[in-house]
Amino acid sequence: MTRRWIVGGCVAVAAALIVIWVVTSSSSESGYRDTVVGIAHDGLSAVRTTDLLVTADQDDRLVSTYRSTAIDDAETGLSDAIAQLDGADRPGPAANALYERLAPLLRTGMAGVTEASDAMSGGTADLGAARAKLRAAGDGLAEFVRSTR
Repeated sequence: MTRRWIVGGCVAVAAALIVIWVVTSSSSESGYRDTVVGIAHDGLSAVRTTDLLVTADQDDRLVSTYRSTAIDDAETGLSDAIAQLDGADRPGPAANALYERLAPLLRTGMAGVTEASDAMSGGTADLGAARAKLRAAGDGLAEFVRSTR
């Protein structure tokens, strides 16, 4: 009889540990997914805003001081998004897959914002190439958000 109680107790403890692991594992994966969707939203906002700035600047409808401030905000937003993504703990393989999908999109967006800033400030960057990066990153980020929610 005592042996049954010991075996039963061990089985109950093992079952409880499995349930705890499943609950905390799925909630941390879910929490990471929520975090990366928020990061993707931030990156998408910065990329799309910069694309609109490029259009307004080409149409000569943009004040240079506003352009400078808005570009700085976009660069800061993307830089913060990349840092937040890189600094977040990835709780498992699904989280690693999300990271691998999102990181290149944010980096492409940052390259597009940086090149657009340089081109609009009279630098040597090609505005057409910058805009292509902005649009590719924006489309990719929008799809990431849609498919990951």
